[in-house]
Amino acid sequence: MEFEFPHIYEYQIDSTNRLASDLLSKTNPEHGFLVITDYQTDGKGQYGRFWQSTAGQNILASFIIYPHHIELEQIFRLHLASSLAIVDSLEQFSLPRLRIKWPNDIYSGTHKIAGILIQNNLKAGKIQGSVVGIGINVNQTEFPQSLNASSIQLETGKSISRESLVIKLRQELLRNIQETEDAVWDDMLKRYNEILYLKGISTEFVLFDGSTLHGIIQEVDPSGMIILIDNKQQRREFKFGEIKYLAT
Repeated sequence: MEFEFPHIYEYQIDSTNRLASDLLSKTNPEHGFLVITDYQTDGKGQYGRFWQSTAGQNILASFIIYPHHIELEQIFRLHLASSLAIVDSLEQFSLPRLRIKWPNDIYSGTHKIAGILIQNNLKAGKIQGSVVGIGINVNQTEFPQSLNASSIQLETGKSISRESLVIKLRQELLRNIQETEDAVWDDMLKRYNEILYLKGISTEFVLFDGSTLHGIIQEVDPSGMIILIDNKQQRREFKFGEIKYLAT
């Protein structure tokens, strides 16, 4: 794959995030620099899970960015911007019910179609640079049943140009990150919550201590905490890592 903006393409690599992180720490790639591959041998997703993908069928990409206007305590803004960038990139395909599953996945209907893994380079409590790893299921048509996954081709019946989608994705990522300035942040958070997966639906979760919790998702707050109402009608707030979905 070739692009007009700065990038590195490798047919096979252990992890695009690993290479992008190395570049970020050792060199000075420009804002929006792309690392992309057709196949990862050690790609990771949320909770360290292996990212399964058929070679040459999907988007496996990592973008190097410098979100200097985002303070460390505002780091959720980067996750939100990345999620909205994927949704904005995919809307052109008229996928059914595009939703953001807190904290790092994009769903079409009830199936996962994309995921995000962000790593930050910190110094003295400041974000020096970030690697936004994005995987999108594009043209793959078979997945292990355990993954509950789908792809653009499965949902639309059409084969999609990965290169064109990467170009659009980069544009939307840089635009959304820039728009996390305070002037438009409230509107972005509102939109995020409007398309929040399973919002208003009773859902079962697992807490960090292994116990389970039934709750109805209300929203995600500006800090990135998910707000639930439990079966005792109590408001509960959880950070990423404190709770995860039991299924879905």
